[in-house]
Amino acid sequence: MYFTVNLLSRFLKCATAAHLKIALGRPLRYLKGTMDFGIVFFPGNNFDHICAFDADLAGDLKTSRSTSGGFARLGDFGAVYCNSHLEKKNSTSTNQSETYAGTTLVKEAVWERVLLGNIKKPHSKPSSVYTDNDGVVKQSTKSVNHSSAKHYRISQAYLRSKVNDHSIIILPVDTSLNPADMFTKALPQEAFERHRYTIMGPQSPPH
Repeated sequence: MYFTVNLLSRFLKCATAAHLKIALGRPLRYLKGTMDFGIVFFPGNNFDHICAFDADLAGDLKTSRSTSGGFARLGDFGAVYCNSHLEKKNSTSTNQSETYAGTTLVKEAVWERVLLGNIKKPHSKPSSVYTDNDGVVKQSTKSVNHSSAKHYRISQAYLRSKVNDHSIIILPVDTSLNPADMFTKALPQEAFERHRYTIMGPQSPPH
């Protein structure tokens, strides 16, 4: 639903009857059918900090800007942060859009680590941040100065700095297994329900 709300909100200033019909259709039917759903938290001492991000390059047909999204959770289940937004800058490559998405998520992850320390649950190990973009994984540990990457070198440098100070570690994940995919695009029902299970907890058995 995060992606759906993000997409519909782009038309708030120019909404038509067609947009209203769409909003009153499948989105409301989904909400009606999931009124008993919620984010599940289990008691215990598992405070592992798990995050993931994704981006859909130039997914907005009007502006050609990318949609970014990500989430963070503590322990086995229970998202404490979710986000889906249209990037403020146009990206000219998948690596660039994914780097911007990663920067947004890592800023949140760093803040959450500080908050955990304030409640006496400090993290001694890096937070795991997953992406399905191999380029971002490589750039997180090695400076890349080729011409196509110079336009977003500051975001690259920020991610590397957080890897170097052991706040985070950026890890690869297969595209089909990246839960953040649901924040950037519409997905088939099976994939959507599987990712929803990962982020929210066991509302119902996954397919």
